[in-house]
Amino acid sequence: MIVNDIYNSHIDPIHEDMTVRDAVAILLKARHNGVLVLDERHELIGIFCIQDVVAAVVPEEMRENINLANAMYKSGFFEERCAHIKDKKVKHLMRTEFFRITRETNIMALAAEFLNTDLYMFPVMEKEGSNKVVGVITRSEVKKALAAGMDINT
Repeated sequence: MIVNDIYNSHIDPIHEDMTVRDAVAILLKARHNGVLVLDERHELIGIFCIQDVVAAVVPEEMRENINLANAMYKSGFFEERCAHIKDKKVKHLMRTEFFRITRETNIMALAAEFLNTDLYMFPVMEKEGSNKVVGVITRSEVKKALAAGMDINT
């Protein structure tokens, strides 16, 4: 099985100059955990995902020590941190380093990378070395691949 068998060609990208607040609103409305970021030429420049927003809200020392996060808790702190980043531009939080695949990528390679990253969204590129996106693979497509591999009708 290859990516071409399961990828989703429907993408709703955002722009890097959008505010984090507006981008999170899009994620909520679309019920996604990440979205592709394209430039004015419609080329991929990043991925904006909820993990990176949370990382921007939670201070680094608290990410590394949950006991410190519990000990330092004060009412309204989370909301203050959210307010601090909401007007930042997507380009300041988006990922620019991530696994890129093509329609010819085999599912085993995709599955291996799926296990090695906290990012559960992979852009499907037109061809190797291209920045032109033709689709996306999410956890939903991985589930479909597993179902097909187990001969489960979906």
